[in-house]
Amino acid sequence: MSRQKRKTTAPRLRVSPNAETLMRTMLATCDTAKLRAMAADPRGRAELYRLQRIAAARVEEFEGYLQQARDAETMFSTALNATLEA
Repeated sequence: MSRQKRKTTAPRLRVSPNAETLMRTMLATCDTAKLRAMAADPRGRAELYRLQRIAAARVEEFEGYLQQARDAETMFSTALNATLEA
């Protein structure tokens, strides 16, 4: 009896392993009063700088993924349109 190969889906673009968890945690701490209190303390301010750098890096990372997805969509759309016109 032969085994049938499983149909695989196209590989997904992967983001950093903990990116979603990290972003959710950051958003959960975005209470204005708490952030102001943190900014008033030297250690809290250092932590806010660290979190801001992490968030900025994530924005850059996700913008890269978004551009790749846009490029792929354009490529597929062009191929489909060329096929339909032929």
